[in-house]
Amino acid sequence: MELSRRNLRELSQATGLRDFRESENRSRNSAIRYTLRPTSDFLKELEKLDKSIKDLVAKKLERIKENPLLSKPLKHEPNCYSERIVNYRIVFEVKGSEVILYQQLCCCAIDQ
Repeated sequence: MELSRRNLRELSQATGLRDFRESENRSRNSAIRYTLRPTSDFLKELEKLDKSIKDLVAKKLERIKENPLLSKPLKHEPNCYSERIVNYRIVFEVKGSEVILYQQLCCCAIDQ
């Protein structure tokens, strides 16, 4: 799914990362360059988060960009992974050199 320039700009502003279209990064251990491709649902969910959480998301996205395969794999979904950020999770799929960021910026239930 190709995003509009406006959506890419919004994601860049929301997370503090540079242009996602050019957000390819070479991992120290890998010759593969990964490109983050956020879905429109991901962008909508990101807009709703507090600034402090957005900052944490930006740091986690930098890590995912470097090597998404170090994240926790989902059991029943091939090529899908998740990363936890406080009480939130990012679910993404790795397709070749692209990392598709999905809507799952949901708050995880915490038993108290």
